[in-house]
Amino acid sequence: PREVQRAAKRFQESIRDKQFKYRQKDIPVSVSIGIFSGEHADSIDASLLIEKADRAMLDAKYEGKDKILAAA
Repeated sequence: PREVQRAAKRFQESIRDKQFKYRQKDIPVSVSIGIFSGEHADSIDASLLIEKADRAMLDAKYEGKDKILAAA
């Protein structure tokens, strides 16, 4: 889980550090990331894993911009 959170943070920072332009104006971009992990994550059905990660991502978005939320 820590490795995944570090990777998510690096990804988030790489997006934040990029310059996106639209019609010659800088557009700030942020990323909210949801992570699901658990002791038995390898034995859970893939659709349930996706559902739990999606829920974590939505929770991260509701907490505000540029958040990383890990759920177990």
